Amino acid sequence: MGKRVGILDIDICGPSVPRMTGVEDEEVRRSNFGWSPVYASDTLGVMSVGKLRERERERRERREREEEEERERERREREQHQ
Repeated sequence: MGKRVGILDIDICGPSVPRMTGVEDEEVRRSNFGWSPVYASDTLGVMSVGKLRERERERRERREREEEEERERERREREQHQ
């Protein structure tokens, strides 16, 4: 009694453990102490490499969109000055 259990999912093909434990919509959080798991219950923490990869992909896609928007803004400015 009083034990805490964690699951570390290192399957990089997808977050299957979060899906199995019902936390697929939860996000892993980063703090000053490192990454914090999401909890499927009071005593079951879940950490998934697949979730971290999803987060990195989302950041990369957002950065690419922002760079494309900046290029488009610069193109419009050049056109206005011609």
